[in-house]
Amino acid sequence: MVSFAKKGPIDDKFVEMIKNLDEEKVKKEIDKLKIYNKVDVNGMSIYNEVDLKNFDDFAVSINLEKCIIIVWGYNKAQNAYNIPIKAIYCSPNKLNTPKGLHHPQAFIKDFHMMYGNSNYCLYCIRIHRKFLIHSPIFEKRNHYSLRTESYNGLGKAISSGCIRVSTGDAAWFFDHLSKKSPIYIYKSDYSGPIFPEELEKIDKKQNFDPTDPYIIEQYINALRELENATKSELDVENDEDINKNENKIIDEIDKNNINSEKDKENEQIKSVEEIERVLTETKIKVKVKPSTYVEPEPEKKFKKKK
Repeated sequence: MVSFAKKGPIDDKFVEMIKNLDEEKVKKEIDKLKIYNKVDVNGMSIYNEVDLKNFDDFAVSINLEKCIIIVWGYNKAQNAYNIPIKAIYCSPNKLNTPKGLHHPQAFIKDFHMMYGNSNYCLYCIRIHRKFLIHSPIFEKRNHYSLRTESYNGLGKAISSGCIRVSTGDAAWFFDHLSKKSPIYIYKSDYSGPIFPEELEKIDKKQNFDPTDPYIIEQYINALRELENATKSELDVENDEDINKNENKIIDEIDKNNINSEKDKENEQIKSVEEIERVLTETKIKVKVKPSTYVEPEPEKKFKKKK
């Protein structure tokens, strides 16, 4: 049996704030907390996750007229959802999407069949009867079967009644909203106090949502595998280079040793030749022998006996 969150004073306060939105008052609350370190994550307008840890819960306001969703953080000091955290584009239906205050009734993470035919979506949050907040439409239970027009249509009221958001935003709602989180759906010509980043359109032939956490994970894993493969190739090349260098050094040493021996022999020969030349010039006929020459012993002379 599905349990429903009961409407309380805090919900009434949130609805009243949205109906009578005072932009200056909201900005003052923002300045007090000094939480705004804006970063872009997968094309979403979101604030630093470190700051988000300061909030126990979140509320959601959905403006059907402007096709904009604003997420509000719970302010403990004032017991109110009055801190705008991020703004995103959505695709509702101006007539069929149920207006008023709602709370999440059920959470469905995996592919969920829509309308009884081959339309599927991810990260579904049931808010009222058959109406959901969910990802763009997929043709199959496959992350690579996106209906491109359902993604490129974000920011336009083209759904049958549910509220479509990017897969990345749907995952964010799935992770951060609870069954007590108020969701207020209304119409207004005012789209502030914060505004969404423009969502870049994708090519008609592209069959995946670039904000999908699964796709992002696959992309990161592919990059890691490529990096590891490249690193392995570089290691092999480095080993080969090292071996080549070692062989080159050994050859050079051997060559130097051979040359050194030859140089020694040449030096010896030159020394002998130089000595002979000097002696010849001074007309001293002395044969200079190499160092290996051994002088023969002189012949012994015998005295004649008288």
